[in-house]
Amino acid sequence: MISKKTNPLIIFILLASIQWSCSSGSGDENIANLPPKVAISYPTDNSSVVGNAVYSLKFSEAVTGLTGNNLNAACEGSIQLSPDKGGNCYPISIKSTDNISWTVDPVGELSDGAYTLTVTTDIQNLSALSPASPTSVTFNVKDALSTVANQLKSDLIKVDLSKDLAEAAKAGARTSAGSEKNDLLNVIPAAFDGAFDAVANAGMNENLTQVALSSIIESLLSNVAGQASLVSDHSAGRVAVLPPNFSSLLKSLTTRVATKSASSSTTLQTLATALVSSLPAVGATATEIEITYVRSIVQTATMVAMTTNTDKTARDIILAGLGAGVIAGAKMITEMNVNVNTIQTTTTESMTAAANSSDIKYDISTATTAIVTAINTETLTNIVDESAPASCSLNGQTVAHGSAITAYQASSVAFGNTCSGETRSYSDGNLTGSYAYTSCTVNPASPSSSEYSADGTTFKITVHSSGYSNKYYVDGTETKSLRLKEGYTYYFNVEDSSTNNHPLFIGTSSGGGSYSNEYSSGVTGTRATNGLLTFTVPTDAPSTLYYNCGLHSSMGGVINISSSTVPAETLPAPPHHLRRHHIISD
Repeated sequence: MISKKTNPLIIFILLASIQWSCSSGSGDENIANLPPKVAISYPTDNSSVVGNAVYSLKFSEAVTGLTGNNLNAACEGSIQLSPDKGGNCYPISIKSTDNISWTVDPVGELSDGAYTLTVTTDIQNLSALSPASPTSVTFNVKDALSTVANQLKSDLIKVDLSKDLAEAAKAGARTSAGSEKNDLLNVIPAAFDGAFDAVANAGMNENLTQVALSSIIESLLSNVAGQASLVSDHSAGRVAVLPPNFSSLLKSLTTRVATKSASSSTTLQTLATALVSSLPAVGATATEIEITYVRSIVQTATMVAMTTNTDKTARDIILAGLGAGVIAGAKMITEMNVNVNTIQTTTTESMTAAANSSDIKYDISTATTAIVTAINTETLTNIVDESAPASCSLNGQTVAHGSAITAYQASSVAFGNTCSGETRSYSDGNLTGSYAYTSCTVNPASPSSSEYSADGTTFKITVHSSGYSNKYYVDGTETKSLRLKEGYTYYFNVEDSSTNNHPLFIGTSSGGGSYSNEYSSGVTGTRATNGLLTFTVPTDAPSTLYYNCGLHSSMGGVINISSSTVPAETLPAPPHHLRRHHIISD
């Protein structure tokens, strides 16, 4: 009880102080106890975005603990980007200037499909409180360019071409098709130009060049695969019939193919073969192939060849290559029964009509005769009449006017060395260059090389359970010890699905996990879970290295390094199986 003698002013001050203290303390306590909230402002739920978009998050206050995947692997971190139907999370980059507004940027570009962006509860505010529950949005990526470019890179690596070439082709495709409308109808033909240029400028031998060009066509057309529409923003899943506008795409792609290869019969033959042999995979029927699409390919390419080349011999060579390529493509079709004789008739009639419409005086008999020869020949040889006056011979191989051939300094080289070649062009009786051999082989390794794996060896890497843990298997052997040689190049193939969550790297210590003591000299494609890890052993490499898993310990094995007497400037040969392709020269 308050005494009556107490000063009223003191009583007022005391009561006001108590009231202020209670209300102030209660408010601060409520604010401090609230968990942080997040809004995903972009993309919004069920929206459509392009594959290289950057996403936006905004929290109610400053937060910490935002992490994401560094690899395309099992989901980890507090921000997760994954396919909507489940599977590995994608690598992302996360940034902020105030710890409130954040950007999430996928590493690389996403292909068409549905994805989920999730903010987990592994995030804290400054009071160490976490969000009450995860927040996520599901969205669709509709990005024809990223889809085509990503598929192209993957397909080139699958046929054992280098990762550098695959990256260059992908970049070339993105550059040449970057301004096109966002649909396959426009992107696929434009992407071909950039990918073609990347391969043409790579400096590979003729065999690898033709393999790469053929793979480009097959990869580009694999994106169609009977899609319900090539131009719809929300095209349905894969269906069993071709879209009605496929004819437009094929004509546009063929025009670019013929333009790029208008001076090389070999290249046009290779690309025509790929165009025809890819038609079943995109959903064409046998009748459509025999009549409609072969006619479109032949007519379009013939018109380009006639316009580009005015010399009769050059026209003969190019059109003969076109016809032989179409027949070869038809013979490669195994998914259905196509009538090769019907295709021959369609090819001959279409080529004749197109050539006559361009130049009524041109005699097309040389090219049409070559088509008949191609029908009756199991293994195609030079399809141009070798008695043509504008031809010459190099070491028994005919080189036609206006064409080129890869020649070599020697017919064979010692194991560990590289064949030295040059391009020799023939025109108007003059053959450039001086190398005299039309083929070159690398001799087998000497018996003493049994102490180490041969140059260009590819090791097949898989992962299997052994006891209570997983182990790497090399060519079927658990944690196999390897012996490699300085100056040689080796390939670690990790395409098997068992390696998806086990990124491979080379280290200077055993164990693995957290990429401890990673060794990077001479290594490309490190931390690989799919594709190839390539290791060109430096001359100063440690005598002992290890192949390890970056996420798990005690999975790998030892790599012993042998010293080398091979000159440092000697370039390693590609894997042996890449040297088996037989391509017809002009």
